[in-house]
Amino acid sequence: MPLFKHTIPGFIWIKAVHGFLSILLIIPCVRANNLSSTDPNILS
Repeated sequence: MPLFKHTIPGFIWIKAVHGFLSILLIIPCVRANNLSSTDPNILS
C-alpha cells in the first residue's frame, strides 16, 4: 500500500475526498426526505 500512496497520491486523495463529500451530501438529503416524505421533489 505504501507504493500506491507514493506513486498516485493525487488519485487516492481525489477518490477519498469525493467519497467523503458524497456521503456528506447524501446524508442530509436522506434525512430531509425521511423527515418530510410528503414532498417527493426533494431529491430530484
